[in-house]
Amino acid sequence: MDFNFKNKTFNLDLLEQINLNDLKVNTISRGHLFHLIGKNKKPFLLLRAGDFIDQSFISKYQDKGLNTIHRLKLADDIIINEYKNIFKEMLFSKNQDSLFTLRDKIFIAISQDFLIKQNKSFLNYTIACYECCFLLPHEIIELYHSRSMVLYTRAILSSAISTLVLLANGHVDFVFIKEFYNTAFTIDIGLLLKGQTSYHLIKACEVERNNPGEGLEYLKRNSLSDQKIFNEHPLKGYERLMEYSELFIYPEIIENIKYHHEKFDGSGFPEGYYYSVLSETETMLTFCDYIVPFEEFIFHEKDGIEILSQYFDKIDQTDKNSILPIKKLMKNWESIIRWATSIKEVAS
Repeated sequence: MDFNFKNKTFNLDLLEQINLNDLKVNTISRGHLFHLIGKNKKPFLLLRAGDFIDQSFISKYQDKGLNTIHRLKLADDIIINEYKNIFKEMLFSKNQDSLFTLRDKIFIAISQDFLIKQNKSFLNYTIACYECCFLLPHEIIELYHSRSMVLYTRAILSSAISTLVLLANGHVDFVFIKEFYNTAFTIDIGLLLKGQTSYHLIKACEVERNNPGEGLEYLKRNSLSDQKIFNEHPLKGYERLMEYSELFIYPEIIENIKYHHEKFDGSGFPEGYYYSVLSETETMLTFCDYIVPFEEFIFHEKDGIEILSQYFDKIDQTDKNSILPIKKLMKNWESIIRWATSIKEVAS
């Protein structure tokens, strides 16, 4: 029997029954979680693949007498562990040649999983990054999860992509990568600090992403009350992450959050600096901010090609090339993807 979920059709036979107690807490769900209702076994969604699982989720349904649920699994523990093992080797390696060899190994793996075979979900890499890189208190990810699923999904995607952007541009110090990951994860946190994020605020951010400089104009027409949050969120995000600066070996990375909305002509916010004065890492964070759209993302089988090809292709084919500092970053990305893909093609 087939059922439809968010315009994706699945067969009930693919669902596996699992005990609630067997779910890992304080991590990202490896699949869509359902409760089957009635004789027709109509699936009722409890949690999406990629959503955060905490103890309150387990307790909530156990209190209702539900001890088993059904999961449509998307992520593969074997693949996740392969990425995690490479990250662990990078963390303990002190040899530059070895680090670049491990970097190349990651790109060959993602090319194979997401671009050549095109049959894997990017959720595998997303979970590996979270489990190896996330160093902030769980209250941060819970804040995203409870106040905006759009921003939550964007956080786990853009932070995972940030590690690839760093690696493609020659940054192989895994401690630095890990701390940049957490900075990218919290890039939007300033939008969450006043409670639930409104539709118009999310919409303004997407307008800004597509047409730098026009987000505030959208709010002037549609939601005057959100203008202050929109203007202040880079600084507020920086201030919030600075509360955890003792967790960082390179706390100066946190400064990058303040400048991710600066513009090529000095009309950005909050400081009004030109792109030309931004550092390389500030430029990379700006780049990551423009990669992932402000929209709900539902992980699904074979979504890796959508993220690693369509996301990057779309930004490369727009007018942003003339106003965003992305040409060098895109050139480096395309170069290593082309190389990694050709390696696999030769090997096969």
